[in-house]
Amino acid sequence: MANENETYPLGRDSKESARLNVQNAFLIELIGTSPIHASIPENEIKCVADVATGTGVWLRDIATHLQKTNAKTKLEPMCHSPSSCSTRNTSEDTDTDTDENEEEYYYHGFDISPTQFIKYNTSNTVSPINLSVHNILDPFPEEHKGRYDLVHVRLLVMGLKVEDYEAAIRNIWGLLKPGGYMQWEDIDATSYSTAPAETEPPCVTEMRRLITRAVNALGMSPVAPAVIEREAVEAGLEGVRRDVCSTVSRKEKLRDKAREWLVRAARCALPVSMAKAGLIGEDEGKEVTEGLLRELEMGWGDAVPVVNLQVVVGRRPLLE
Repeated sequence: MANENETYPLGRDSKESARLNVQNAFLIELIGTSPIHASIPENEIKCVADVATGTGVWLRDIATHLQKTNAKTKLEPMCHSPSSCSTRNTSEDTDTDTDENEEEYYYHGFDISPTQFIKYNTSNTVSPINLSVHNILDPFPEEHKGRYDLVHVRLLVMGLKVEDYEAAIRNIWGLLKPGGYMQWEDIDATSYSTAPAETEPPCVTEMRRLITRAVNALGMSPVAPAVIEREAVEAGLEGVRRDVCSTVSRKEKLRDKAREWLVRAARCALPVSMAKAGLIGEDEGKEVTEGLLRELEMGWGDAVPVVNLQVVVGRRPLLE
C-alpha cells in the first residue's frame, strides 16, 4: 500500500499519469538523444532500477533503447527476481542452442504509490518491466541490494525535504553494484525565463515567488540538483558531476515545448503546493494559478521560457 507519509504534492489520477508520460519524451530530449547520460557507458548497463518511477514510462523507453542499441540482445524470458539478471540455471538450457554469453537484462521500478503503475507491452524489449511499492527513504529489500548497474531518479524536487536527500542517496547506494551508476535528474526551480529579473514578465516573477515560497515553507529545496550533488559527494560516490541541460541553449527548437511544460507543471503543482504549505486554500490557489497561466500563454515578450533540468551522475566505487 502507499506510504501514508508521502509528501508528493501532485495528483495521481489519470490526468497526472498522462502528463508524466508526455513530459518523459521532452526531458529525455533535454538531456540528449539517449535516456542514459552520455558519461555512462551503455554497454555496461544490464540491470536498471528507476526510483520514483510513476507510470514506469522511463523504464519502458530505456528497455526499448537498450534493445535497439545492443545488436546482440535477444528476447529473454520473464525475469522474476533481480538475481536472475546475474545468474542463470544452465541445466534448463541443455536442449537449446543458447550462447552462454547471451546478455540478460532486468528492469525494476519503485514508487511510493502503485496508483499510476501501468502494465506495458514489452514484446519488443529484452525483459518485462517489474514494478513494486517502495519509499526511497527506506532501505530496499535485500534481494535488490547491490544488483543494479544503473539507478535512475527523476523530479523529486517537490517530493523530498532538504534533510531527506542524505537518506535517499544512501539507499540508492545500496541498490548499486560496485561500479554501478546513479543518474538523478531534477529541476532548479529558481529560473523560468532568460530575461533579467527586472525585465521579465511580471507573471513569471510572481510564479517564481509563489513556487519558491511554497517549496521553502514545505521544507524542500528550490535548488535540488545542488543538494543532490553535495550529498552524492558526501556519500562517497565517485566522479560526481552536475550537468545543466537547460532549454536556454536550444531556444528556438524548444521554446514552445518549454512553455507547455511550465504551464502543465505549474497547473498541477502550484495550487496544491501552496495549500499544503498553508499559504492559501487550494481553490483560491487554482484561481491564482489560472490567472498567472493566462498571462503566460498570452506571451513572454522578449523572454524565452526556461526549463532548467540538471543531471547529477555518480558512481559507486568498484573497490570499497
